[in-house]
Amino acid sequence: MGSMSPIDGKPRHRSRHWRLYVFLGRDENGKKLQKSKRVRGTLTEAKKELVKFENECLGITSKDCPFADYAKNYLERHRPLWKYSTYQNRKAVVDTFIKIFGKSITLSQMRPHIIEKKMNALLVEGPSGNPCKPSYVASHLSSIFNDAVKDGILTRNPVSQCKRPSGKTEERKAPSPDELRSLIAEMDPASKYEMSVLLQASLGIRRGESLALR
Repeated sequence: MGSMSPIDGKPRHRSRHWRLYVFLGRDENGKKLQKSKRVRGTLTEAKKELVKFENECLGITSKDCPFADYAKNYLERHRPLWKYSTYQNRKAVVDTFIKIFGKSITLSQMRPHIIEKKMNALLVEGPSGNPCKPSYVASHLSSIFNDAVKDGILTRNPVSQCKRPSGKTEERKAPSPDELRSLIAEMDPASKYEMSVLLQASLGIRRGESLALR
């Protein structure tokens, strides 16, 4: 996310001195993160330098590179578009991808059959240690490869050629009436978290509905 401004006091079409800015998002305190540099040249030349500077700051390359490196760069180039909490969530997902696929495999080596096999592993253990939904895994991974296609590193997104995992898990067992009554008896209405569980168990409402109550 770059911008530029003349620093010699002249109109943009006549200026020959520029400062380039690349916005890198915000930290956990909301402070803006950015890099800047000075360049000389016409407006057209400055625009070209801005593109180069953005690529330099965000680590964008037109050559094949390790998936781990590109996935981290994907995070940074999209960071300005996300809230801090969203960025932290996506970072956890990317860290899990890197753990599953390894640090040495390159983007061009990420063939559909390899991705299919590794995606099944994510259905067992996701970023939080719990199984991931197939659509959750595929959409996040596909976003990374879509960027690689746009950058000219790949000609097609390998995730689009993958057979999506079924995501079948073991059947969950509902608590018995006695277990449910025992759970309700243990809940403290004074705790907002236990009150949420109490409402769900007593009224049969969904988690999101109980948390949305005021």
